[in-house]
Amino acid sequence: GQWELPIQLPDSFSGELSYKYYILNEGRGSREEEFGTPRSLHIPSKRFNEIHTSDTWRSSWEEDNVHLSAAFLRTLTQREAPTAGTTPKGSIHRFQLRAGQIARNHSIAIVGGHPDLGNWDERKAVELSDAHFPFWSVDLSIKGSSQTIEYKFLLIEKDTKAVIGWENRDNRRFVHQQSRKTKQLFVHNEEFFVHPHGNWRGSGLAVPVFSLRSKESGGVGEFTD
Repeated sequence: GQWELPIQLPDSFSGELSYKYYILNEGRGSREEEFGTPRSLHIPSKRFNEIHTSDTWRSSWEEDNVHLSAAFLRTLTQREAPTAGTTPKGSIHRFQLRAGQIARNHSIAIVGGHPDLGNWDERKAVELSDAHFPFWSVDLSIKGSSQTIEYKFLLIEKDTKAVIGWENRDNRRFVHQQSRKTKQLFVHNEEFFVHPHGNWRGSGLAVPVFSLRSKESGGVGEFTD
């Protein structure tokens, strides 16, 4: 189901707005917290009059959560030279994707069924910024009449921008609403990137503690082993 909550902020507010979702069990008086760190929304001073965010519940049981661990974000997929994004004038659609399983030499792009999204031409796909990895984002000005627009994310080479593959899932979609208002921000927070190459694969070496022996230890599982 869909849940909505309007919030009014002071006109003078600017900066980072942090928030998180919970499921309340009124009968038991308990609550379930969604997975991960609090969400963050950057609100520039006097830039937008209205902000609409669309979020998806982050379950603690998703297999993809392992890609958000320190083993990935601080070593395997840590970004070496993050790319910054730009914000056009007028009303903005901000597409944000949480994906931590993207290799250092790869990047994410977006393409869809609208001229401002490349009209499904992968050569016109728009690259997302990884400045806040594992979150990818891009701000786009979508023109035209009110309509439902479908799109997908692509995996591309970071240097050459060559397309590696399209995410392996049904098309994503959002509703573009034509409005005379010129200071609106629509934030589409997306989850569950389906890698075109399937699940991440890796290899390692498991060494039993009892096999580690030295002159001072017999390798029987003591803290000195």
